[in-house]
Order: sequence, then C-alpha cells, then structure tokens
Amino acid sequence: MSRKNSFIIDLLGVLAAQAVLLGHCFNLYGVTPLKDETYFPYIQCIAVVLLFAISGVLFEYSVNKERGGVQI
Repeated sequence: MSRKNSFIIDLLGVLAAQAVLLGHCFNLYGVTPLKDETYFPYIQCIAVVLLFAISGVLFEYSVNKERGGVQI
C-alpha cells in the first residue's frame, strides 16, 4: 500500500473514531446541536459504519497481499 493511501485510511479512521467519541460525549451530557434529538445519534452511527468499512478494506488488502493479488 502506498504511503498516501495509508495516510488517507489512517486519517479517515482517526476522524471516524473522534466522531464516535464526540457523539457519545454529547449523548452522555445531553448536548444536542440540533433542536430535534431524533436525528442526533446519526453522527456516531455513521462513524461506526465508516470504521467497519475501513476495517473491511484493510482486511481485504491483507488477504490479497498474502495471496499475491491486486494491491491498493
């Protein structure tokens, strides 16, 4: 994997982890930036889905690398 791709994946992972943390902190302390609280939990839900997607990409990369397949 190139350094650029590795940096982008790492950056997305850090931002997603921070979004999960921020969403949990807002939920814990009852802070909502929106008037309607029903839309607020999506911040952390979307970030968790992004983390799962990143881990799936990295898993697929490692499997392909061991098999000698296409690399990113």
